[in-house]
Amino acid sequence: MLEAGLLRKSGQFDQALSVTGPLEAATEFTHAVAIGLILRRKGQYGESERALARAVEIKPEEVSGYLEAGDTCFEGQLWQNALSWYERALQLEAHQIWAEPSAWYCRWKLTGDTAWMTQVIDSATAGNGRANQLWFVAAGALPESGDATAATLRQIRDAWRKAPPATVNPGGTINIRLSTLEAPSNRLAVALEIASFGQNARLDVTVESIPDRDPREPVAAVDYLLWHYEDTDPVPALPPPPNDVAERIAALAAQPYDPEANWAQASYVAEALGVAEIETILAVMIHPPPVLDGSHALAWLPRAQLAAAQVLAWIDEGWDGSARRKALLSLLYGPFDWTTGAAIRVLARIAIEEKDYALQIHQCFEVLERHLPTQGHWDWVQILYQEWRTIPFLFDQERDEMKRKELAVSGQS
Repeated sequence: MLEAGLLRKSGQFDQALSVTGPLEAATEFTHAVAIGLILRRKGQYGESERALARAVEIKPEEVSGYLEAGDTCFEGQLWQNALSWYERALQLEAHQIWAEPSAWYCRWKLTGDTAWMTQVIDSATAGNGRANQLWFVAAGALPESGDATAATLRQIRDAWRKAPPATVNPGGTINIRLSTLEAPSNRLAVALEIASFGQNARLDVTVESIPDRDPREPVAAVDYLLWHYEDTDPVPALPPPPNDVAERIAALAAQPYDPEANWAQASYVAEALGVAEIETILAVMIHPPPVLDGSHALAWLPRAQLAAAQVLAWIDEGWDGSARRKALLSLLYGPFDWTTGAAIRVLARIAIEEKDYALQIHQCFEVLERHLPTQGHWDWVQILYQEWRTIPFLFDQERDEMKRKELAVSGQS
């Protein structure tokens, strides 16, 4: 299975199958699952489903078999089959945090009934990571934050939409009390939303505690610091970027969300700006451009931050000693913020595209994992396990362990 897994990770699917042998010879759960995963990577979804069905026959009490079979059919857009597998998982484990929102999504695809998608969205806003991922797939946009401040901002935005505030800026204060420290981009998002409604209200945040693993401090040495703190108040550590740099990033973020196209588009901006503009590109992430018309801050800010991180990924080449490594690891290692998640997504993409650096990026993720916050909700923790699983050369048991950790995180509110 080790040899087959390595061959699958390197894209040598036929050789991997020659190692596993035929499905008829599989008498162990992991053997049948290995065959199913290879066939899934080949795009042979029907054959993959049959292999995973064999795994379920061997070990019917193991919920992961049903989930893998459901995910295979989901990837192949075999919605009815996927729904059947997720429902069987739910029979084994009621309200299973991966299967339940997946089943709702399949019902939405099969019926077009928006009530099912509403359940997915409600679950996502309550903190279910799988539901958040599905919401992203359905919306063609990055998932929105599940932080407490983000939830408050949604309430404020909904109230202002129903009863628009006065057009003459009235000022006032928005008071938020937090049980523990949150990502500083929450406050950026509130400021962006206030500005988009033409207001000048002041935000007053009270933080009751700091996690033992202090998110205000980087977990390793960094070349660029985005935030410093005055007690619990984050302050940008870089000056605002020049207008032309901010406008280039805003133009990228305004493009329709398409991971492949956006990745390529970022390369042109990186070429135009050059290595000399690294600090100003980083500065866009903490001095973001105004919210795009038709969008809102909780969608726009992560999009702009990811666009900036993608530009940094193209700013030069290589890894050891490269300017992009210094910039991206500065985002990864903190202080913790929504930008941590943007760095994770981009680093995972580099690991996939440039496999020579995959092991080093894997080791960087290990450093980050050793310093997980002990309190509060941090969106990037789930992003870490989602993206980490995609990088090459991991063993199957490592991917399985990351999926278990992701499921555990997604069950937190």
